[in-house]
Amino acid sequence: MKVMLCVLSSSIGAVATALALAVGPYVLTGPRNHRTNYRGREVFATAGVVLAKPLFVGAIASTLFGPHERVPLMMLAGASAMGLLGYLDDVYGSRHAGGLIGHARALLKGQITTGMAKAVGGAVTGLAAAFFLDEWRGGWVVAAGAVVALSSNLTNLLDLRPGRALKAWVVAAAALLAVGVEGGGAPVVVTLIAGAGVFAVPELREEVMLGDTGANLLGTALGIATIASVGRTALLVVLGVLVALTLASERVSFTKVIDATPPLRWFDQLGRVGDGT
Repeated sequence: MKVMLCVLSSSIGAVATALALAVGPYVLTGPRNHRTNYRGREVFATAGVVLAKPLFVGAIASTLFGPHERVPLMMLAGASAMGLLGYLDDVYGSRHAGGLIGHARALLKGQITTGMAKAVGGAVTGLAAAFFLDEWRGGWVVAAGAVVALSSNLTNLLDLRPGRALKAWVVAAAALLAVGVEGGGAPVVVTLIAGAGVFAVPELREEVMLGDTGANLLGTALGIATIASVGRTALLVVLGVLVALTLASERVSFTKVIDATPPLRWFDQLGRVGDGT
């Protein structure tokens, strides 16, 4: 039953994503929905909003036909909230302040950036998800909430080249599925993987951009699935990795590290149009 549900849900999610990608440019036509990418090409920058389709399909399928409701509904609510904040940042955000430290410095100067609002929203979303999942209590709620918030942030940090964030997210999602997703979250993760696969085709062609919208949605959904599925030791390991990578991003360029590491460079450029520079 679980396998059939995942297959059906992912199939519907993939079709819904493809249809949304076809319609999206005719709906979100404003100039704020477009941006010049790293190679000077104008792309549909808020296209990540279409990933709300497979998120919804997976969550509703799991809720209606699965034995659990809480995890898929929390994934739907949390990822939708962060996707919305990401969309606002994509459309109205300033690119002058970068990273958590940059937004914190702007706040000290009395400037409330959309990036800081998104960071606060991520913290609140993570804590709410950890609390309402009823898996964590006491200080563990903070640790679990941080995993959700940092997962969203790290996915966003990787979204600097076409397909990079998607590839990293799919690898992490597949690893979690291999370990086991509890509480009915598996159909949501599988459906999002299907949607991400469809989305990757135009993104690797530099026609669309995942943006904060899609990155925050994917990262939050996977973060919630993670804290619903792992024990305390694994939670601390995941938290440590996320913290280390987040702090590293403030000091080093992920792009430079990837370009200097042949296996990572190959994977990063896999399927991308042009010369990948």
